[in-house]
Amino acid sequence: MQMFSKKEVTTSFDLVIGPNSMVNGNLESEASVRIDGTVIGDITSKGNVILSERGRIEGNIICDNLEIHGHCIGNVQSKGRIDLTKSSKLVGDIVCMTLNTETGAKFEGNCRVLPETNIEIITQVARGVPSPEPYAVYDDTETAFDDVANM
Repeated sequence: MQMFSKKEVTTSFDLVIGPNSMVNGNLESEASVRIDGTVIGDITSKGNVILSERGRIEGNIICDNLEIHGHCIGNVQSKGRIDLTKSSKLVGDIVCMTLNTETGAKFEGNCRVLPETNIEIITQVARGVPSPEPYAVYDDTETAFDDVANM
């Protein structure tokens, strides 16, 4: 089942990590990103991020919209929507404007669905821009992929 409407589906990606690839380090992209392999590090994208069923991320994600089909250990922040599909496993906190979950999606953490203005402040703090008001972004995720697989 495709979660994004036809207008929002990204058909081209600035960065694709293939199913047999592993990246150990942070990724930054001005456009959309698709992860079919493994990324150990944070992902910051000004576009959408799609984590396929075979994909694994151990790190925080900041993006416009996020679609998770695979396993993710880390906090996720989206200016728009986060979609957790039935095959997804997420261990970490969520901050977004809209959250969609399919039956069978696995999630362990805290979730905050906020108006767009609050999400922009949180995203700026995560990117190192000083916040106009005090706000803390926590990263207490130290779980191995094995633990996620056993959810």
